[in-house]
Amino acid sequence: MLAAVTVAAYWGVWTCGFVNFDDQVYVFENPHVTTGLSLANLQWALTTGEGANWHPLTWLSLMLDASLFGPGPRGFHAVNLGWHVANVLLLFGVLRQFTGAMWRSACVAGLFAIHPVHVESVAWISERKDVLSVFFGLLALSAYGAFVRTGCRRWYVGSILSFGSSLLAKPMLVTLPCLLLLLDVWPLGRLKGSTPPSSEESIERSITQLSAGRLILEKLPFALLTIISCIVTFQVQRAGGALNTDVALGDRLANAVLAYGWYLKMLFLPTDLAVFYPHPKAQLSWSAIAVSAAVLTTITAVAITLWKRVAFVATGWFWFLGTLVPVIGIIQVGMQQRADRYLYLPAIGIYFLVVWSAAIVVGRTNLLRRSAAVLMVMTLVWLAVRTQIQTRVWRDGVTLWTNALRVSETDSKPQIQLARALHAVGELEQAEIHYQAALKLSSTSPQFHVDYGGLLLQQEQVAAAIPHFRRALEIAPKNSRAMGLLGFALWRNAEWESAETWLQQAVSQEPEWSRPYFWLGQLRLDQKRVAEAVEYFQKAILANPKSTSARKELARAEQLLRDRTDQ
Repeated sequence: MLAAVTVAAYWGVWTCGFVNFDDQVYVFENPHVTTGLSLANLQWALTTGEGANWHPLTWLSLMLDASLFGPGPRGFHAVNLGWHVANVLLLFGVLRQFTGAMWRSACVAGLFAIHPVHVESVAWISERKDVLSVFFGLLALSAYGAFVRTGCRRWYVGSILSFGSSLLAKPMLVTLPCLLLLLDVWPLGRLKGSTPPSSEESIERSITQLSAGRLILEKLPFALLTIISCIVTFQVQRAGGALNTDVALGDRLANAVLAYGWYLKMLFLPTDLAVFYPHPKAQLSWSAIAVSAAVLTTITAVAITLWKRVAFVATGWFWFLGTLVPVIGIIQVGMQQRADRYLYLPAIGIYFLVVWSAAIVVGRTNLLRRSAAVLMVMTLVWLAVRTQIQTRVWRDGVTLWTNALRVSETDSKPQIQLARALHAVGELEQAEIHYQAALKLSSTSPQFHVDYGGLLLQQEQVAAAIPHFRRALEIAPKNSRAMGLLGFALWRNAEWESAETWLQQAVSQEPEWSRPYFWLGQLRLDQKRVAEAVEYFQKAILANPKSTSARKELARAEQLLRDRTDQ
């Protein structure tokens, strides 16, 4: 039933395509992925820091999809959904294994299955790393539970290996050693003096209680993997330019408090979900921060106070707080304030807390139990409808960024991305409107000026395009695309000498890009230097053997050369 409900809620992913937000990096413009599994691609996956991340298992998973289903989006979406269904079932199994409570575990798994806040992790192909990482993380918990019950060291080793696999998919679960210690206290009851949970659906238990020191020592191999993963991740993200140092530490800490509050709100009131929430930097609302801090402090105090009587409150709450730490923004990556995908694992703690608390309250009378069952069904239906609606947002880049612009209309990123999406499908006039709107909000991105200039070139507005390419080079002097397009625009504007200078610089900066060779060939034809044009067209074909325009121009240039020889 859980599997069927999950597939039904996410049925809309079959109509989704690629989006212009990382999918080009992870799939459709990545030749290592689109060509599928091979020894060369395996070596690349193990060594690359593409996308400012090191997650070889994710790359291999995407390559396998391409090998099995081809480079189209449907296969990738189907596999993403398959991993999510597997996670739902595995979560149900892990909770039942740890607590013995079947229906409560099923309710938690049901909330996890169809809560709309998880649509981003499932419907976004680039977030394969999310569903894959959590699968191996849950597998690590399941193996750990088997080790606790049986004492068999093979389960312990299996838990460590599963944890390592999770980190190789995405370094989100670096807090797993702390999570295991939390679960040792409750529900496993392994800490001396703690009490295992009672349950109407109890399972056989033979748990040996240990001292805190012994339990911590047991987690050292997990902690070692965490340390290694954190070091590698930091180095790769710094090398890839993903670490953002523009936000002051004080603002990052304040935003972390605010983000926790936002995440709680998103779980209980999942409206206005979007792919991007801009970071306010120093423009933080201190009243909102104060409210968020008060809520966090109150719940934490209650969880600690009730630890002895209802330990599941603390387990659920600290699961939520702890697993969000790596992505709460203390180390700022990118310019988002928060992200729906970051809740894929942490939200389980809140679902757990709510369901177990509700079970205590309604377990007193049959009437309350029946009422709670009806309310739970209604909640799941409402969440499933919201999930179906949110899934449609991911149909393509235009729908994705139109929705993001509705949520964050004063930020430049949704404007820019929507303009690019419209540009890609040929809606040039609409794209220009959004480029201009983005220009009014921010003009510090070199890629923005390159893209906008490219649109103006397509509209034959050559003179208007040139300042944008020059502005891009002022911001990023080594931007080869700006160099090449500026050279092309100057050639179209009959400024041949300047055009050649920039085209040559583009060739020097990015020798594998075929277009500057092609444009240099056309420039040489205009200058009646046909032999040199032939050489440039040949270089363009070497850089891009599929270029029909280069082959056509090469044939024309060679014919002109033969005609000259005959004369």
